[in-house]
Amino acid sequence: PAAVTASDKKVELSKSSLSMQQFLGRQVVTDKQRLEVTSGIAEWLTDSLRPVSIISDKGFVELLNSIEPGYKVPSRPNMMAIIQRQLELLHGELVRVLNAVDGIAITTDQWSSSRSVSYSTYTGHYIDHTWTLRSVVLDTPPFPERHTAGNIVEQTKVALERLGIADKLTGIVCDQAPNMVAAYRELRAETSGLLPVACACHRLQTAI
Repeated sequence: PAAVTASDKKVELSKSSLSMQQFLGRQVVTDKQRLEVTSGIAEWLTDSLRPVSIISDKGFVELLNSIEPGYKVPSRPNMMAIIQRQLELLHGELVRVLNAVDGIAITTDQWSSSRSVSYSTYTGHYIDHTWTLRSVVLDTPPFPERHTAGNIVEQTKVALERLGIADKLTGIVCDQAPNMVAAYRELRAETSGLLPVACACHRLQTAI
């Protein structure tokens, strides 16, 4: 008879463990299933703007156990790492898409979270090769610095350069706050063909 190798023993042990789990009524979650569920949770967290802490909620864990018995919810640090990897993949895809764009206009605004953390959001608008108007959130970086015109200009440049569209910018729509007006007047002086446009909704609001 052929000699039993260590690899054969490993396979037999694996089969034995699987049979024991099935005998005990425990559902076996494959690596593929685990990856799909974890990726789905990460996408749900980001798409719905949910706090990562929700994955530790007792009700959430019980719900997952009822849907996919045997699945273990990742820890918060692991989930944050997964979300960060997804962000990097999406950023790479966005850069690839924007690389084929001839020109892009952006709308931008500054806002604060419920914890008084200040952010800037940049949304891009462009026409693709099928002549379809597309809009996509380009970036939402934190803005801890003072909201001076100079700081706004520098942050805008960084956001555009990260995506490789600094030389493709055709227009910027923003509100009429003095610092925003001064910032994009300065940026216009540095960028040929750039057209700053006042936000119509903001003007209407100030008129009312």
